[in-house]
Amino acid sequence: ARGRWPGATLTKLRTGRELYVFKCAGCHTLYAPNRHRSEEWPGVVEAMGVEAGLEPRDRDAIALYLRTANRSSAPLGSQPTTRKAPAIQSTTGDQ
Repeated sequence: ARGRWPGATLTKLRTGRELYVFKCAGCHTLYAPNRHRSEEWPGVVEAMGVEAGLEPRDRDAIALYLRTANRSSAPLGSQPTTRKAPAIQSTTGDQ
């Protein structure tokens, strides 16, 4: 993830995932990270986050998580998912 998203650490991604699960699910069903292209997530999170009253640092963390968890540049569609948000696992030992 660091090569594609400089500054992404395991800690930041875990924080983003936790915020996504606990903050975003308070308003709507969680969306699969592939619902939007990776480059679209910051704008989507910004719009929803402002409406939800999220702090800028929380919006940034959520957007980083969603961009990193996105496995494709093409959206899967507009249907929300009821699956759990993908967990972030360390392959380098970064905590």
